[in-house]
Amino acid sequence: MKILSVFTFIFVLSDVFAQTPEPCGPNPEMTSFCATACVVCDIDGFTGVNDLTAPGQDFGPECDGGFTTDDLPNCFCTTQYNNMQYIAFIAGSTSLTIKVDVGSCVGGAGGLELGFFETDDCETFQRLTFCNTDVDSGESETFITGDVDGDGIAEDPDPLTIGQHYYLVIDGSGGANCSWTFTVLEGSTQVTPLSTSGIISISEDPCTDAPITVSTTGEVGASQFYWTLNGDAISDLSQTTEISVPEVGTYELCVTAANACDEAPPTCTTFDVREVGTTLILEDLCEGECIEANGNQYCDEGIFQEVITLPNGCDSIIDIELAILPQAIANLDVWICNIDTFFIGTTPYTETGSYSETILSFAECDSLVNLELLAIECEILATANEIPVVCNGTASGTLIFSVDQGTPPLNYTYTNIEDNSITGMGTTNILINNEIPNIPIGIYRIYIEDNFGNDAVVLQEISEPEPLTIDLIPSDFGGFNVSCFEDEDGLDRNGTLSTMVTGGVPPYAYLWSDGQSTEIAIGLAAENYTVTVTDNSGCPITLDYTLTSPAPILPNVDFVNPNCDGFDTGMIEILNVDGGVPNYTYSLSGTNFSSNAVFTDLLEGSYSVYVQDQNGCLVLVRDEILAPQIPIITFEEDLELCLGDSIMLEADINDINIKSISWVEPEYLNCDTCLSPIASPVNTSTFKLTIVSETDCSTSESIRVNLIKNRNFYAPNVFTPNEDGLNERFTIFGSKEVAQIANLSIYDRWGNLVFKKENLSPDDVQNGWDGRFNNQEVDAGHYVWYAEIEFLDAEVISYSGSVTLLR
Repeated sequence: MKILSVFTFIFVLSDVFAQTPEPCGPNPEMTSFCATACVVCDIDGFTGVNDLTAPGQDFGPECDGGFTTDDLPNCFCTTQYNNMQYIAFIAGSTSLTIKVDVGSCVGGAGGLELGFFETDDCETFQRLTFCNTDVDSGESETFITGDVDGDGIAEDPDPLTIGQHYYLVIDGSGGANCSWTFTVLEGSTQVTPLSTSGIISISEDPCTDAPITVSTTGEVGASQFYWTLNGDAISDLSQTTEISVPEVGTYELCVTAANACDEAPPTCTTFDVREVGTTLILEDLCEGECIEANGNQYCDEGIFQEVITLPNGCDSIIDIELAILPQAIANLDVWICNIDTFFIGTTPYTETGSYSETILSFAECDSLVNLELLAIECEILATANEIPVVCNGTASGTLIFSVDQGTPPLNYTYTNIEDNSITGMGTTNILINNEIPNIPIGIYRIYIEDNFGNDAVVLQEISEPEPLTIDLIPSDFGGFNVSCFEDEDGLDRNGTLSTMVTGGVPPYAYLWSDGQSTEIAIGLAAENYTVTVTDNSGCPITLDYTLTSPAPILPNVDFVNPNCDGFDTGMIEILNVDGGVPNYTYSLSGTNFSSNAVFTDLLEGSYSVYVQDQNGCLVLVRDEILAPQIPIITFEEDLELCLGDSIMLEADINDINIKSISWVEPEYLNCDTCLSPIASPVNTSTFKLTIVSETDCSTSESIRVNLIKNRNFYAPNVFTPNEDGLNERFTIFGSKEVAQIANLSIYDRWGNLVFKKENLSPDDVQNGWDGRFNNQEVDAGHYVWYAEIEFLDAEVISYSGSVTLLR
């Protein structure tokens, strides 16, 4: 089959690309060589001058003879190559009519020699039109594609390929240099822009190394199709191509439709490649048998192969290996009395002659018995019987025969006709049962003769029962033979082994290694057990089996103590479970199992987590959850306090180990870290107590102290500064609510200030008014006092009154 390598794709493709002209720029010019010519994407209106002096590329040695070879379709119409020039253009229609107007010509022997050609390799050219040898200054010529003799009739009407590039070739006659203009009269040299690369089709059911046909619908105007397979380029630029791949897999095939002036977006698809189908036939044949494959018969031993060729190239291979089983042949020379019958199998023989009888051997092939039979007059009659082999495959059969008629003494010989090594001889008398014990299966020939030359032959088959076979079918608990690794309810001993016995002679007797004697052993643990089955003939067969159990259930349980958010924030989470048989269920009570592996809102205490697997196996994990020391603070009702008084703040605290105590509003407390501080607020205040336990749990509670603001003071209405030591000075006496006398002023009845003092301590008599003004005693009489009293809460209130001074 054809296999294309990626290297071949890339190499061939690069060679093809070299012959595809590039689009011209805004000022297209002709070149001296075809391979370097650019393509004008619309040649209509193209103008230029063939002012080159180089000879340029000719059309090859077969065209160098001038007009003598001009009749060849691929030759240019000249006798000498002067300044040959090339430029490419695109066919936008299947036929074209182009007019060429020649301007002024300089030099040479005439005007222009020109024609339109097609080439894929710039070496071999094919005319599209006739080739005019002399279009001189001021002349024009009209070219019609397919018109190869210039009579205006398309003798070769093969249509142009839309999107394909073609070449305009010009030479100056005798080296003339002329200007020209091209005009498209009919058809088009401009292609509609390409918008699609088409839809890819792939031959059905591709396989390795077989040709795979791929194609695309493409688009009108596309002349090249660039194929890639898994990103590697394919050399063939055709719209339909063949590929093959050597390996099974999924491949991506892409195609890009293009012409020399445009390129469509690529189209991609994927496809699967399968292996070539192979069938193996292993067969044992008897001699003379044949097997048929793909219409051919095979009758000989050996290795053969048939290849079935399918339409898509994916051959199907049949490998045949034949072995020929040899035919067993027994050659018998027998004579019998003419009143006797000789049997081969069930076929009787009574007359003298040569016979061949085919019987089936143990391999189900024909066994050939060749019999040379001689029938004579005699009186020996014998019968045979068997006691079959007791146990399959043993030499425990018994051959039984007796001579019913004859003349003693009689001699006999017995032989297994399939194994001549099994033989024996002896003498017998009439009507005596002769038993030949301990012989294997087979067809036995018993030869009996007397002393008178008379003899008899009896064939008897010794058979055997079918082979005794046993299979053990174990119980299945989620992929194991017993439910649990260990279990108090006996689920680790609930395995069973069922016997499936065939062959031998039913009924069967059973004996298990654990003493059970039934067809199905029950209550088994994950151990090895042996069963011996004995058929009715006493033939035993033994088989053992090891039962398996799941691994022990090992749960990983996280007991999470309650946190400081509450006594019921404990949690138990089963993180994972190993062993047993998934899926697992869980319970804290041993009932109502569920798949929920997280138990929340738990208080302090001892907990048992029950984990049960799919087989009902149960494991218990116990642990304790310890509650944190969460402070509980209880205050009585809000307190009332008069301004200037103090009170103890007392809280009831639960029995915990305290790590720290702190109060808010410490400036009014005698201690902000004591449990029962003394509070002396000057305004209604809320005191917040925060207690942190040794387990770093924090609780805060507040108590409000409502302040009753009494503003009491005493101002005497008389004083006697007479130096008798009694009532000598006038001052303001404050209560416990008063902080100080901010100002005390005294005026006489005319409004004169006779005393003033500031920031007096209440009850400080020594700083009061002594009845003097400017160190002179004033007259007795009535005086007016004015006082500004500052209380403990920093409020200052003005008061006034009168006092009588007595001498």
